[in-house]
Amino acid sequence: MPVYTVFTENYLTPIQKKRISKKITDLHSTVTNVPSELITVLFRSGFHLEKDYELIISGILRTGGNRTDSMFKTLGIALVNELSQVIAIDQNKIHWDFLEVKAKWVFGRGAVLPSPGEEAQCCK
Repeated sequence: MPVYTVFTENYLTPIQKKRISKKITDLHSTVTNVPSELITVLFRSGFHLEKDYELIISGILRTGGNRTDSMFKTLGIALVNELSQVIAIDQNKIHWDFLEVKAKWVFGRGAVLPSPGEEAQCCK
C-alpha cells in the first residue's frame, strides 16, 4: 500500500539497502499499523540532490481513516532519526516528503484499497 522511494547521490550497498528497507518498513508498520508485507521500498541512486541532501525519502501514503497530520509528522521525524543512524549521516542531510492520496484512488491486491485502519480486514 505505501510506496517509499529512497533517493541518493551515492550508490548504496545491498546491506545498506536491506537495513534502510527494514527500518522504513518497521517504522511505517509501527506508526500506522499497516502490515509490513504491504510496504514497498524503492531505491534510486546517482542523482544530484537539492540543497546538499545525501538522502531523500519520498513516500506515497493513503490519507483518511486513522491518519492524521501529526501521525505523518511523527513518521517523517522518526525516519530521519533512525536512517541517520543506519547509514551514519547527519540528520540535516536527510529530507522527507509524503504525497498523500485517498485510498479510493489506489488499486492493489485485486481491489480498491481500504481506508487506513481497515487493512486487517482486507488482508486476511
